[in-house]
Amino acid sequence: IIVVAYMIYVLREYPWPTWTLEQQWVFALLLGLLAFNNPFLPINVVYGGSFWIFLDEFFTVSFVAMLLFFWIIMYDGVREDGEKKTFLYFYLPKLVIVGIFWISGNVVNSWFSLHEAIDPAWSPALSENGGFVFFSALLGISVAVYLLYFFWILGKTWRHARALDVVGIRLKLLGAFSAIIIIIVAVGLIFNYVGARTSNSSQFLVYYGLFNLYVYLLSYCYRPAGGEQGPAVAMKRLEEEEEAKAQKTTNSKSQQKDKNSADVAEEM
Repeated sequence: IIVVAYMIYVLREYPWPTWTLEQQWVFALLLGLLAFNNPFLPINVVYGGSFWIFLDEFFTVSFVAMLLFFWIIMYDGVREDGEKKTFLYFYLPKLVIVGIFWISGNVVNSWFSLHEAIDPAWSPALSENGGFVFFSALLGISVAVYLLYFFWILGKTWRHARALDVVGIRLKLLGAFSAIIIIIVAVGLIFNYVGARTSNSSQFLVYYGLFNLYVYLLSYCYRPAGGEQGPAVAMKRLEEEEEAKAQKTTNSKSQQKDKNSADVAEEM
């Protein structure tokens, strides 16, 4: 709540349309983090009940889905910065992949938690229910497809940046800061360290603290730099400065190369 209030305070002078894409999504992640931390947990502990178990799993899966969607939107958005992003081309493929993960993840985790609450000896390995098996397989496939799609986007973004001979500040922040987190989350999804099937409390605490720390650091990194023109303009100005430095370096290398070629020609 404190971090959400801080984000609102530092951006209070700027209308929503002037926020950068990163700042808009970080604010949404902060709201999702509030749900992920589950303010209704004390009610679940005191009173119990299947509804509160389902709500806890719903919040967890929804927040992880938001993170997955955030990453592919950000990396693809950096590559297509300045271009018009149509729903059919830009958003729909990402929504389909993350949407399948969200639906199957909610079904599998809620199913697991509810059955475990009724019978602690219940194990998904012993389940012969066709619906549970189907959604478990669908969840695994959606995670695999997401990883392939993400690395495809990452490769295209990196090649685009290298072709322009500039790796902008937004890509630096995303690449260096998020890569480790993405790998950790992928491992957690593959080996069931995230959500209802977490095997011990240490895994739960690691991922719980990791998600909170990650979003808090994102909110700090993408806070506005100030200025009357708004944060989006400030970010764009930083990118232009980065591009100008890269272009200057490229020109210097080209001039040095031409000079060396001229010296060699004179010697011959």
